[in-house]
Amino acid sequence: GSAVHPYLGVNASTAGASQTDPNGDGTGAKVENLVGNGPAQQAGLQRGDVITKLGDRRITSVDGLIAAVRSQDIGSKVTVTYTRNGQTRTAEVTLAQQPPS
Repeated sequence: GSAVHPYLGVNASTAGASQTDPNGDGTGAKVENLVGNGPAQQAGLQRGDVITKLGDRRITSVDGLIAAVRSQDIGSKVTVTYTRNGQTRTAEVTLAQQPPS
């Protein structure tokens, strides 16, 4: 068999670390690209958005985003909190099964 994972349908990078954060945590996961017609694109996310929360979980890096998504079930509806042009927004995203690579 093979493992199946939920996915959001984004390629992301860790957004810049805060100068005042002693842990050097980033400020979120910046969306670099979206999978065409993937869950995030269907929910209205765009390139350049910075994801800061997935459900109740704070996102400070791309690794944190991956872990948060993988802790969900395929088909789960999650609230994604993100910033766009300095404004905080939310979107309801239904996680899909990651296609085979």
